[in-house]
Amino acid sequence: MDTELIHIKYVVNPTATISFLSGSSGNTEVSSVVFNDVVSTITNQFRVCVNSNFRYSLSVNSATGHGGQLKHTDPDVTEPIPYTFTVGGSTVTLGTTPYTVASMERPTGSGTREYLASITIGDIENYTAGRYSDSISFTVTAE
Repeated sequence: MDTELIHIKYVVNPTATISFLSGSSGNTEVSSVVFNDVVSTITNQFRVCVNSNFRYSLSVNSATGHGGQLKHTDPDVTEPIPYTFTVGGSTVTLGTTPYTVASMERPTGSGTREYLASITIGDIENYTAGRYSDSISFTVTAE
């Protein structure tokens, strides 16, 4: 009688995707949050969806360096419009340094988690007309 062992090994590579859905329900994907013809305080919501097969942290930072302010596209207009950014009900301070907003505690295979985010712009009635913008970077990092 003879016994031999064979070891079977397979590596599952880590994968993660981030997507954004409009509002607090539905499946409409978005790539920007647009405020049209606003003159008073308004909040716009979206969901951050992370699909991952590993334990992760989700962080955000100001990709433009505007630090949570909407800046006019004309560099001669120097008045920024402040806004409040929240994820999961917590206010997030945006800077160039990543700020961790969520983490997946234990992986259970691949799955999607959603985080409700909102942007609130205050009274903008007295600002210079034109386009204002900011960009927020979302990063998923393995823990």
